[in-house]
Amino acid sequence: MEDWTGITFIEVGMYTTFGVKADGTVVFVGEKGNGKANVGDWTDIVAVASGASYTVGLRKDGTLVGTGLNGFGQIDVEGWTDVVAVSAGNNSTHTVGLRRDGTVLATGSNIDGYCDVGGWTDIRVN
Repeated sequence: MEDWTGITFIEVGMYTTFGVKADGTVVFVGEKGNGKANVGDWTDIVAVASGASYTVGLRKDGTLVGTGLNGFGQIDVEGWTDVVAVSAGNNSTHTVGLRRDGTVLATGSNIDGYCDVGGWTDIRVN
């Protein structure tokens, strides 16, 4: 079992638990299917969001990295910048990120308007 000391952030996904360590690495326990647990080489991570079949990591510099299934484009986050918070859709088909300027980004399936966030502004993390 990996060392779970120095944890600064916890994420519980479907059948998974992720911990972000103070050094920016990620530890994991649980189901490894779909490649969602391929986080061993991630660095400079401050937060993690996990859907049923994928995982997204938020780096200190506001960029993101993703792993797992990407059938709906839910981990197409490589061009995102200035992100301060990220969330993975419970249905495993979309990801939403909050930018420092209060705007919101979304990628993945837009069934039922999941990604209709273009007009969202002045959103803040408390």
